[in-house]
Amino acid sequence: RLTNYLQLAEAVQEARARGLPVAAQVGQSTANEAGAAGITSLEQLSGVSDAASDDPERLRRAHGSLIEGWTASEREWLRVTPDRLAQVAANLVRNCVTAVPTLVLHEALGRLGDANLKSDSTLASVPAAIVSGEWNPASVLSRNGWTPAILLDFKRALPLQQQFVQRFARAGGRVVAGTDAPQPYVVPGV
Repeated sequence: RLTNYLQLAEAVQEARARGLPVAAQVGQSTANEAGAAGITSLEQLSGVSDAASDDPERLRRAHGSLIEGWTASEREWLRVTPDRLAQVAANLVRNCVTAVPTLVLHEALGRLGDANLKSDSTLASVPAAIVSGEWNPASVLSRNGWTPAILLDFKRALPLQQQFVQRFARAGGRVVAGTDAPQPYVVPGV
């Protein structure tokens, strides 16, 4: 996970010199900057809302912390315009960036406050100690400082993220599957 643009550009240059592709989950760089630097794939839609934001510097500062930055970027989806997102999609397509959106992770995190979360049949293959321990929603929320309002924003952002992926694909962008497993409520194989 590279944070600033200079680090990212240097890593891409070194990888390209060795004929290696670069998959990036960007932090203090936007998706547009990462695409211009020459990344091969963009993970988790990271940096997309940042690139479409009218205040990317605010988000850049938030990325001083992984969780604070990710949370701010997720919530930014609710503030950006469809036209700005279309520009980001076009930039990524122009730079031949593959998107690995991991929408299942975005969905899972939005569900952490759902009362019926633990009754999901997909959890049958997950050890009970994991579900009651590190996947305990109260623990996940506490560790990350997420409130019910933040979880609601995560849920509201998901359709916008799905629309972005559709727009990106229609514009000629390549989308591949990814889960970011193991993450809470992202069950491998499901």
